Amino acid sequence: MAPPLVILIHGMGTYAKGDMTRDFVKGVEQAAGYLGLQDFHIEQEVEFVEYNYLALLDEIRKESAEYQGSINAYLQLISGGILGDIAQWLSEVEARIDGRSYVSLFR
Repeated sequence: MAPPLVILIHGMGTYAKGDMTRDFVKGVEQAAGYLGLQDFHIEQEVEFVEYNYLALLDEIRKESAEYQGSINAYLQLISGGILGDIAQWLSEVEARIDGRSYVSLFR
């Protein structure tokens, strides 16, 4: 049986790939230590999936600043482009869940 997923989503600020997971694991293991669970290693219990949508938001802001057209054309531009990328990622994560339990944490 596949392990539960922990989905870590970060929106604003800079996070290199793996940093969110590292910080989350450190916090959970520190909290487990306060409960007397010194040998608890969450990364052995769950699968982590990271998503940082700051790059997509930056691209939307850039395109918004540069765009010189009607609001209708602009909405068509962003709905099929970058926002579609977010929807694609969410769809891929949903396919990975496939009956597994999961926790989604927004930061």
